[in-house]
Amino acid sequence: RVAMWSPESGYDEGCWGGAVECWEVQWSTVAQLTYAVGATEFSELTQELWNARAFVFVIFGLWVETELLIVQAFERGVGGDGYVWILSEASCGDSLTVEDSNLTTHELNAILRGLLCVEPFYNTSTQAYLEFAERWESQPSTLDEDTGECGAEVDAVGSPLWRWTAQAAKLTNYDVCIGGNFTIADLTHRHALAYDAAYVVARALHELLEVEGREEVVGAELRDAMLAQNFTGASGAVAFDSVGDRSEGIKYEVLNHVGNSSLQRVAMWSPE
Repeated sequence: RVAMWSPESGYDEGCWGGAVECWEVQWSTVAQLTYAVGATEFSELTQELWNARAFVFVIFGLWVETELLIVQAFERGVGGDGYVWILSEASCGDSLTVEDSNLTTHELNAILRGLLCVEPFYNTSTQAYLEFAERWESQPSTLDEDTGECGAEVDAVGSPLWRWTAQAAKLTNYDVCIGGNFTIADLTHRHALAYDAAYVVARALHELLEVEGREEVVGAELRDAMLAQNFTGASGAVAFDSVGDRSEGIKYEVLNHVGNSSLQRVAMWSPE
């Protein structure tokens, strides 16, 4: 019995996708819950989790909200031994830091033992990745040289180029600065994946518009052209199966808390 939980944002689509996957492996999805981005109080949601009598929870969201939900759910009797929380990489954190919780260290560790995080993994020593990292580092900073704060530049209509308000960002409850100093230390696995994703779209459009000379392209044609891409990207070999899942060049680390330590790899998974 599985319950899904995600913010009221683009993560919902991933949650529905997860529900489909659960159906395919004959899991029983008994609840699909959403919350407002930036929420800190989840009494109604945790009551729904209790009512659902689920023992496996799949979470799409941010750790800052996920840890609050997990602790509040435990206080209501959902969590600990016999329960499993499967978290997307954005939902995953190394420790529970909720200061106003009345839980003991033993109880917090019991919760952590039930967390499974899934994160993408790829080789960062390949020539393609090193060239990508070099291009990343060559970008001009989006921060103000004097103050170190987000640059105040605007576009032709007066909209900020780098500074997004919490309302505009939608996925957070705080202001966001796009970019930064672009140092190698700032690179995460998300950057290479995003770069390759954009490259897939660019290559597909190039083939349709420049090579085939199309004057217009409908969505299905672009999709088919994207799925036909096969190249070596920053994150490794890029290719897709018939339903659009990446079929090459990507692995996933399965992370879990071992004893009282931080997250450690307990397994690797690959679609190949």
